Amino acid sequence: MKLVALGMVKMMWPWHCIPEEQYVERVRRRLAQFERVRRWFVGLYVTLAIAFIWIVVKFCALLAAIPQAPNNAAPGFFGFGIGMLFGVLMGLIASKIGSGLAIALIACRTERLMVKYHDALHAAPTSTPDAPDGEERLRV
Repeated sequence: MKLVALGMVKMMWPWHCIPEEQYVERVRRRLAQFERVRRWFVGLYVTLAIAFIWIVVKFCALLAAIPQAPNNAAPGFFGFGIGMLFGVLMGLIASKIGSGLAIALIACRTERLMVKYHDALHAAPTSTPDAPDGEERLRV
């Protein structure tokens, strides 16, 4: 039982007990992997956005083609309910497409900044002529 609990802790905090260099290297590999498939995600979400706009236009044309008879009060409630359900679903789909496209375009900003500043922090220090007493400063 103790081994199972230890395994659960390692699953919950996989980055907790590893050295900083190893963590940064894993993040660097994940960034490289994401950059390889990023274009595919952008293409997928742009295609989904175009398909979404096409479906909404076709649905509006279908609604405009339905004849409005004066004696269809009972089916009107049914149509109103379906229209509201369709509107909610289309709103959720539009928000998912928009957030997916935004993530595909500007994702992993914090990880990129972390790797950039880690590299700058661990770069070879250079001495500058204006540093008093020969102090070494990092170029960032």
